[in-house]
Amino acid sequence: MASSRTIPHSSIPLIIHQTWKDTKVDRWPQALAHGVEKWLGYAGVGGNASMAYFLWLDNGCKQLIAESEPQIVDIVDALPLQAEKSDVFRVVVLNSIGGIVRVYHDDQKE
Repeated sequence: MASSRTIPHSSIPLIIHQTWKDTKVDRWPQALAHGVEKWLGYAGVGGNASMAYFLWLDNGCKQLIAESEPQIVDIVDALPLQAEKSDVFRVVVLNSIGGIVRVYHDDQKE
C-alpha cells in the first residue's frame, strides 16, 4: 500500500470501520449520529476524501467473518451477546482489511 494511503509513520490503511444495527439515521442515538459526522469530517468524505469510511451492518459482518475466517463462523454464531460478536468482527476486520475501528455503545453519553 502506498505510504500516502496509510496513517503517517505507520502501515495502517486510511480506513474507518464502524458497526451499527441499521442505516436509518433518523433513528440513531444523537451521540452516534454526531460521532459519525465527526468521523466523516476526519475522512474528508465529499470532494477531497482522504480516508474511506465503512458502516458495517450485521449481515456484512457475518459475511466478512465467513470469507476471512470460515473456521470460526460456528463459534461466533454461538456467542450469546451481539457485543461479543461485534468484538470478534473488529479483530477480523482489522486483521483482514486493516484501518481503525470506531466503537459506539448504546450507553455512550452525548
